[in-house]
Amino acid sequence: MASNIIWLGLLLVFCGVLKGTKATLYEYELLQDMFTNYSSIVRPVINASESIEVRLGAALQQIIEMDEKNQVLTVNLWMRMQWTDSNFLWDPADYGGTDTLIVPINSIWRPDIVLYTNADSGFSGMMETNAAITNTGIVYWNAPAIYTSTCKIDVSFFPFDEQRCPLKFGSWAYNGFQIDLVNRSLSGDTSAYIDNGEWELVGMPVRNNIAYYLCCVAPFPDVTFTIVIRRRPLFYLFNLLVPCMLISLITVLDFYLPADSGEKVTLGITILLALIVFLLLVAETMPPTSEVVPLIGQYYLATIVLVSGSTAMTVFVLYLHYRLPGTKPVPSWLRTLTFHYLARILCLRSAVKVAPDAQRSEVVENNHFSNGNAQKDKSYKTNGNNISTVTLPPLISERFERNVNSILDEIKYLTNRAKESDSEEDLLTEWKYVAMVFDRMFMWIFLITTIVTTIGILCQPKPYTLREDLCLDATPDEARLFADLFQCLNPAIRPVDNISEPVLVTVGAAIQMIVELDERNQLITTSLWMRFSWEDSQLHWNPDDYGGVKSFTVPLHNIWKPDIVLYNNADAEFQGMIDTGPRISHRGMVYWNTPALFKSSCHLNMAYFPFDEQRCFLKFGSWSYHGFEIDLTNRSVSGDMSNFIDNGEFDVIDMPVSRNLVYYKCCPMPFPDITFTLVLKRRPYFYLFNLLLPSLLVCFVTALNFLLPADSGEKVSLVLTVLLAMTVFLLLVAEIIPASDATPVIGKYLISTIVIVSLSVVMTVFVLHLHYRLPGAKPVPLWLRKLAFVYLASLLCVQVSYSHGKPVLPSHFNGNPHPHPVITTQNGKRKKRSWWISTVDDNPVFAELARTVAAINDNLHTIVTRGNEQDADDDILTQWKYVALVFDRLFFCVYIVLTSMTAVIILGQSKYYSE
Repeated sequence: MASNIIWLGLLLVFCGVLKGTKATLYEYELLQDMFTNYSSIVRPVINASESIEVRLGAALQQIIEMDEKNQVLTVNLWMRMQWTDSNFLWDPADYGGTDTLIVPINSIWRPDIVLYTNADSGFSGMMETNAAITNTGIVYWNAPAIYTSTCKIDVSFFPFDEQRCPLKFGSWAYNGFQIDLVNRSLSGDTSAYIDNGEWELVGMPVRNNIAYYLCCVAPFPDVTFTIVIRRRPLFYLFNLLVPCMLISLITVLDFYLPADSGEKVTLGITILLALIVFLLLVAETMPPTSEVVPLIGQYYLATIVLVSGSTAMTVFVLYLHYRLPGTKPVPSWLRTLTFHYLARILCLRSAVKVAPDAQRSEVVENNHFSNGNAQKDKSYKTNGNNISTVTLPPLISERFERNVNSILDEIKYLTNRAKESDSEEDLLTEWKYVAMVFDRMFMWIFLITTIVTTIGILCQPKPYTLREDLCLDATPDEARLFADLFQCLNPAIRPVDNISEPVLVTVGAAIQMIVELDERNQLITTSLWMRFSWEDSQLHWNPDDYGGVKSFTVPLHNIWKPDIVLYNNADAEFQGMIDTGPRISHRGMVYWNTPALFKSSCHLNMAYFPFDEQRCFLKFGSWSYHGFEIDLTNRSVSGDMSNFIDNGEFDVIDMPVSRNLVYYKCCPMPFPDITFTLVLKRRPYFYLFNLLLPSLLVCFVTALNFLLPADSGEKVSLVLTVLLAMTVFLLLVAEIIPASDATPVIGKYLISTIVIVSLSVVMTVFVLHLHYRLPGAKPVPLWLRKLAFVYLASLLCVQVSYSHGKPVLPSHFNGNPHPHPVITTQNGKRKKRSWWISTVDDNPVFAELARTVAAINDNLHTIVTRGNEQDADDDILTQWKYVALVFDRLFFCVYIVLTSMTAVIILGQSKYYSE
């Protein structure tokens, strides 16, 4: 039983092998019959006037890369094409039921469908997978391909942007009367799409277009797949926007920071530097387009302006907070505005102690003793404290009386000095409270402005739209003609009747787009549609002999072609132009149009960057043939710019064409060339917003350094941080421009600004040297006092209101051989008079009292002497501080003038470079 089952199985396998072998024989026979007289060059139509309908579709597999900087999209597509080949018709019953053939694509005719928006110079076409042919003649060809296409990026709403990247496919050699290209469906297939982490696929609408070009009268249909993608902004929210918002929040805390901390300006300027770094980071990821400023760029610029404004507010607050001794009181209108209105609105409680008036307290007078009699039953008040009058016996001596009166005068002096010190301290406290109120007011102004700016910029309506438009417009004897023409044709021989005659080749070009201009390496990458035409004497025929065929398309390798190359090519991997099929007319004219991506050297003059104009030359000529064998001529005086895709950074002003005849040292024959000159003018707004405007703001912040009080302790740190920011800007510019002998305008401006800011450091150090003087310093020289207080102060509108010393102790005893101790200041020198030690009668009680009074007098004299010395020192130091203040205002004016002149002179050189 088991053996029977085994034999039955072997029998079934043998029958299957026989059936498979028979099927293979049928396919082999079908291949022989179909390809016996088949030509893969000739269009598979019965009538040459008929067009072949090619249905084109695509399935999007993956978005590999979106390069915003170079505006290039790389995608993985599965292309799907379908057309009818009239040569493939058979009855499946004649071939064992075989209704489908799988053949290599290079063995049959196929449409030369290319990507018009190609941006990959190394692209070799779609993968040559096999095609499926049905018994009705329908050919199905599915081929995967990785396309790198140009895509104009609109960064208006970055990072909440939506991009529309068109992929334009069409036949390069066949016109609309020969190939009718239509789309298979209204949208591309996205069922197998692999999700992208940064981009969300919105849709893939398909549109069929009919285009007419200047080169030809026939229409050229194309199928355009528009990949609509929307950015997922979460990455940029967490890495760019949230840090910026946190930095803005920290800026609010700057207004809470006490002015005496000495770090208010340092905090503000450090935040400003951080924002500038973030802005430069955003600028590096964006294409250098000057059409629009991206949303995140607008937000950063607005934040930088607000932080710069907060720095100005901080400087103003510190200006109010730090007042020099002897300053004027707070004006009544300002006191009313601050203490009664702003303080109540901002919920601030006033804790200012108002200085007492002179009438509120009485001072101990020096008339307690007169002619040996003491005033009785009278008490004196000093700041609310009762001091009883001392009653002495009439026997006290006159010298003792003078000693006691001296004590009273010294007490009066100390009281007046304490009152004046308290009054001045209360005055400075009032100014500090005014500064605190303004600090709180500026905090709310900054907070409200920041919130409104953030909402106004980041909450703009985003144009998230998806438009799906579909336009369906489109409109042998060739085999015999092809066989007759190319039977004895040798494509390696120059097509002339007389070997001494040159072949006249007409050269033209249509610029599609500027892919990249690399200033650093001085290279330009352009997408051109090259157009060549010449007469081939071997390609003449009578259309009547071939069914009225006047022109047809042939593979390029079947005919002779001129070896036109780009002389200034800079791409080591460039393999030449794409071998698209040329069009041949019955008069022998050959028309060859081919797309190409050229990378050429371009000498850039960056002297006026970013207001520069560049001229890039593309020099085409024959490499092997000299001028006696190939003569080149241009089709027109300028290149075709009708289909130019606008560039965000450069405007193409013109594209003149010139013919040159050059003699080289290697050969005596001339070598003609056709040179296309691209005249480009840079759009400077990108660099204005990302480099110049922040630089101007930084210069504005530097000017505030001279208004910052010296006592704040932040003058040098402010200007050094600004100097660091300017150096970062200069390094960024140095990375962009080539290393040449021409310094760009923006580089000159930044270098000049760095020099001026460095000079401001020297000015600041000089001001601080004048401001901070040690006790015992020499008085201000008379010439310097006159220069600062008389001339410069009046010229700069600076009010000098310092106090000229405290009141000194007066003397009431002109005849006293031992006058009272009074310190006077004459010509800046201090003089000290000796003390008199009083004596009284021999009464032991009064003798002890006299010694006690003398000791009190000596101690008070010491205090008064030190007080007068300190007042004299303070007076000298205050004079030096006012001299420093005057020079600070002078340097402020000098800085403003130098900065303005530098900006006008250097940035005013906005003329464009042209030869």
